[in-house]
Amino acid sequence: MERQYITAEIGKEYQNWANRDIVFITASTGAGKSHFILNVYLDWVIQRRGKLLYLVNRRILREQIQNEVNTEITRVISEKNGVDTNIQNYIEITTYQALENRLKSSYYEACKCLESMQKFTCVVCDECHYFYTDSNFNTGTELSLDLIRELFDNKLQIYISATSDPTKKEMEKYFKKKQDTNQMISFGSIPPFKCKEKAFIEYGENYNSGGLHPHIVMDQDSLIDKIQSSINDTKDKWMVFVDSIDAGKALQKALRCDSKIKDSDIIFLDADYEKVEEAEKTVKEIVENKSSRKRVIISTAVMDNGITFQDNDLVNVAIFSDVKETFVQMFGRKRINGNEIIHLYICKRSEEYFRKRYQYAHNALNTYYKYQEELNILSEPYCYQSYYQNGQSVTVTMNYIEYLYRRYSIRAYENSMKFSSQQKILDVLLSNRMEAQYLKQFCYAVNGNISLNRLAVQRFLDLEIYYKDMAEKLKDNENAFVEQQFEWLGISTDTVQVYVDEATKELSTRYRNELEQSIEDILNKHNGIMTEGENISWKMKMREQLEYFLIKDNEYDENERKALRKNDRALSTDRFNSEMKKADLHYVMKREGTKEKLRYIIQRIN
Repeated sequence: MERQYITAEIGKEYQNWANRDIVFITASTGAGKSHFILNVYLDWVIQRRGKLLYLVNRRILREQIQNEVNTEITRVISEKNGVDTNIQNYIEITTYQALENRLKSSYYEACKCLESMQKFTCVVCDECHYFYTDSNFNTGTELSLDLIRELFDNKLQIYISATSDPTKKEMEKYFKKKQDTNQMISFGSIPPFKCKEKAFIEYGENYNSGGLHPHIVMDQDSLIDKIQSSINDTKDKWMVFVDSIDAGKALQKALRCDSKIKDSDIIFLDADYEKVEEAEKTVKEIVENKSSRKRVIISTAVMDNGITFQDNDLVNVAIFSDVKETFVQMFGRKRINGNEIIHLYICKRSEEYFRKRYQYAHNALNTYYKYQEELNILSEPYCYQSYYQNGQSVTVTMNYIEYLYRRYSIRAYENSMKFSSQQKILDVLLSNRMEAQYLKQFCYAVNGNISLNRLAVQRFLDLEIYYKDMAEKLKDNENAFVEQQFEWLGISTDTVQVYVDEATKELSTRYRNELEQSIEDILNKHNGIMTEGENISWKMKMREQLEYFLIKDNEYDENERKALRKNDRALSTDRFNSEMKKADLHYVMKREGTKEKLRYIIQRIN
């Protein structure tokens, strides 16, 4: 019944959708968005002898949908429309990146790409948040969006996602600007015209978190403890989403160090999964069966969209994302069926963490503003002459897709300022490593030119505001980010403190045990005696645990915290003894000897 949700809401209204309409289906994962397109709307397209372009943002998702079309959908369509119905004549499934690569490869290939789009009567942009959320690491996202907006301007466009708001705002802004422009200008000598206003049609409701049991972890080590315990004591499976390749590999390595967990039970997947045989086999298994025999799947964003897991043993999901769009998408990979309970593990972040995130976004935007004039010229490097109704001429700029699309109907030329602007940006990219790292998150290359992805700029603007705001909230409320994640899930924040207290208690126990084990090792191996150098080494090794108990009661001197972070200063006996009391550990340290033969001696006490 859950998969029928969107189908029931839309009813027969899709039969009234017209060319130039833009439909947004924004509903939670599992609400049947793709099911509606493939099982209901595709049949309508076939009846009308149309052809649907179905775009997705991940190769894994394309393979899973293609597999579904080749099997289940083909069977249903054949039963309804006759066995000789070739479904490939009515739908083509590809990725946004495939389109972008064709457009960037050469002018000839770009022209062929545009021509190949003419056969489609409508387009479905699945996981349409891609244009916005991926724009800072795949800066060509605006290229495929420009293609869709231009070539399907007079056709039906359907955008579906659980988090489509940023894309919808961009589309509304774009078509409002285009509508105003088209009222003023014309192409060549053709008189000005007024386009039919775009109709935005929306479906979908808010996210429902039924069947969800949240847990809070303070750091990755806390998560490792839970996974190890779960794998050893139950048959439960885990899906862990990390925010970087390094974090994913570190987690995989840590889990494989547990002698009770088989290496074959753990897999790490990133965008290069096809280069690793085991990873490629796992992805194929997920595509075909919507499940995997692996006990722990660790993944970057390569698995965050569209992929469906229907596995009763997959009851644990951990997410380390700090922004709503990716967070909601990651959680939605697991379908919650019936009375099933999913344990979701989320991370409690600090003010310092968001300050660093804010600073990066701020620095990136400063670099953009420094070269804003040049980048704006490069984003629309082509010009053509147009006319007002009173005969006065005006110069209008175009991006690459607009230029390709209108190359036979207008006389376009390159902006004379483009070359100097491009030279300036190239100089930065090749000679200034610091600024280059930021520019690479805004720019992409197409037709021998550098271009600007305006969606990437907007995303950094949004992130700067969000990260700064979250850091300010955490200054006054250490649970602010946990509360934010609860809101994303549609859970009342009234219970946040209960979960935080539980996680804090677990962290205190772990840190206490780690300190105790470390001190016992010194007692057993060195009779509790350390030199000054050994004291410093031990302090730096256990700094995180020591700092935790130092600041636990919020009554500490900031200079003491700074001293713990210095790698040239031993831990004083007073600080050690105070830490032991806070951790409820029965040890004491004393200092003996002269400067040349200084010793720190640890003893057990009753």
